[in-house]
Amino acid sequence: MLKEIVVLGSDLAALSFLKWFRASDVRAEVTIITDSEQLGVPRRCLPWVACGLESPNDVPHFSLDAAELVFLSKVYRADPAKAAVERGSLKLDDEKLEPSVVVVSTGTQPRRDVARLARVSALNIKEAIQAREYIESWEGEVYVYGGFYGLNMVDPLEGIGLTPVICSPVDPFEEVFDSDVALYARRVVGELKIVEPVSAPKGQGIVFGLEEPRLPRGLVEGPYRDLEVNRNILVIGGASTVKTPLGLLWGIDDELAYKEGLVAALRLLRQRLPLPPPFKIARVRGYVLASCGARFSELSQSSDNITSIKISIKEGGDRVGLIKLVASRTAQTIVGFQVVVPMQMEATVQNLLALLALKAPIELLFLIPKYTGGWEIGEICEALWRKMYLKPILHRVPNSLED
Repeated sequence: MLKEIVVLGSDLAALSFLKWFRASDVRAEVTIITDSEQLGVPRRCLPWVACGLESPNDVPHFSLDAAELVFLSKVYRADPAKAAVERGSLKLDDEKLEPSVVVVSTGTQPRRDVARLARVSALNIKEAIQAREYIESWEGEVYVYGGFYGLNMVDPLEGIGLTPVICSPVDPFEEVFDSDVALYARRVVGELKIVEPVSAPKGQGIVFGLEEPRLPRGLVEGPYRDLEVNRNILVIGGASTVKTPLGLLWGIDDELAYKEGLVAALRLLRQRLPLPPPFKIARVRGYVLASCGARFSELSQSSDNITSIKISIKEGGDRVGLIKLVASRTAQTIVGFQVVVPMQMEATVQNLLALLALKAPIELLFLIPKYTGGWEIGEICEALWRKMYLKPILHRVPNSLED
């Protein structure tokens, strides 16, 4: 039986862990170590707080007082990054703690190659509040060091009359999309200035995307896809690390952070659940851009067993969106997807993520509802099923329908 748990951090993964752990165990002592006043603020809200368009108390969160009451926990106010993990124990402010389990909810910090280029960052709620004090006095262009993730800063900055400039060593769209989807994404997003990472003019630069893990001393950089470092240390919030042309980037999606907290809590209760696949998402100028799993351009170069299919989404005769699926002929499952759809169709991304995580067999995709809701998913799944399952059957038995 667990006697004491220490949670380092206060992001959405930490909140999710506390919620699901307490749902099954109300006896173990829980201590939260954080220097933030808000617990569980979604990542997607940080750009809006930094630009002063949302109040820190208006975005979804738990106050520390509420966390103490609801999760029957104690709060130790200190910077989690200053903690050190030593042989399963925890050292903080010259005090040594030896809990049954240490749950480390990873934060992020600006990558070393961009830290000197920007004045502020918005990588957690505390930094977003501090960034707002600077951004209020800015005018003109603002350099966003973020690559694809930096696109999430475009709408908030434009909302207060500033001009975002995306700083990235590679094209932010080709960072996550195949060339055909990247071309369409650029078209719908519209004109956007993209430059190599350089010092921000007038110091008007903010980091949101080009980040690296902010781990306590004693822990090496992941990825921690299995969450567990050793038998009493769990790392959450970092399993969604993804490989991009920029190298390994720490995942920062809210949905994945929430699921990691759930999986970690059940791990302590001796229940092992798989983690969802990591994916990247940006919301910009009325569109949702998302990519998950393998890309066709990567796999098709090394294997002939990869295929893809895409459909256009139309309204009133005009194309308003694009979905592309990548599938394995060998495994007969979907291995990746890329989506560019209007914001009101964001549920499409979540539905595709579920299909990918569940490893739905291609032969069963015809069961996806096509006319009773979510027709876009039904349409492309039927097209993939027809291409990979039905046609081979008809090819092997060409006269079966005539007999």
